[in-house]
This record gives sequence, C-alpha cells and structure tokens, in this order.
Amino acid sequence: MKKYSFARMLLIFLFCFSRLSYADIALDQNAELVKGAVHDIWVNHEVDKIDHYYASDFRGCEEADCFNREQLKAYVKEDEKEYMTRSIGINDMVINGDKIAARMTINAVNKKTQKPVTSYAIAIYQVRDQKIAQLWLAAEPSLV
Repeated sequence: MKKYSFARMLLIFLFCFSRLSYADIALDQNAELVKGAVHDIWVNHEVDKIDHYYASDFRGCEEADCFNREQLKAYVKEDEKEYMTRSIGINDMVINGDKIAARMTINAVNKKTQKPVTSYAIAIYQVRDQKIAQLWLAAEPSLV
C-alpha cells in the first residue's frame, strides 16, 4: 500500500469536501428541519414547538382546506386526543431548492377503538429563513 504524507492527504480531503457548497449545507439543514418538525410535533405532539419550526405567516393546505399556524396548533391538539402511539416513517425525501417532498407512512392507535391505523401521506414543504413557510399535504383519509 502506498503511503501518503499528511499534507497530501489533507489536500485530497480538502479537494473532495470543497465541492460541498453553502447551498448543499442549507439543503441538509432544511431536511433536518422537516424531520425534526415531523418527529417533535406529529410523533411527540409537542404543540409548543410549532412556533420553533413554522414561520409566523405559515400557510398549509390539505386538498381544499387551508390553515395557518394557530389552526395547525389546534389540529395537533385534536389529533392527540384521537390517536396514540404514533410513529411516522419518512420513506422518501426529495429536495429541490427551498422545497422538500416527503412520502410518509403513519402508524397510530385509535384511542376510542384501540385499533391500529396505518395511513400514507405525501407532503411538500417550503422552507424560508430556517422555518417551514408552506405545506401542501395529500393523505389517505383513514387517518386524517
């Protein structure tokens, strides 16, 4: 095996990683923001974190129903009353600029019937200034 000097290894390392741009880092931060929001708000039902993840002028739409950040808080509170033991798997995530599309599998237990429920959703998020500014959601009606 050929031995390289520390300086040469450092140059190779810097060359390889210099291809990461600030835009790539921002895309990763946007993806982590969305993953964090899904986990903290929809899995853990931490309503108080909505202000942390969502912009003050947030607008979301599910089919023809649109909602703002305060209405989202109310929806999460209602959802917590109906479902427990929720898990959400992000099956696919595609990032294009400030938009992130996620295909998700949602598993929960209905508190009234004690029956497990599985649903599938596709969400498109738009991130602005490290906050979710817009959301477009299409979900199976079995859980929503």
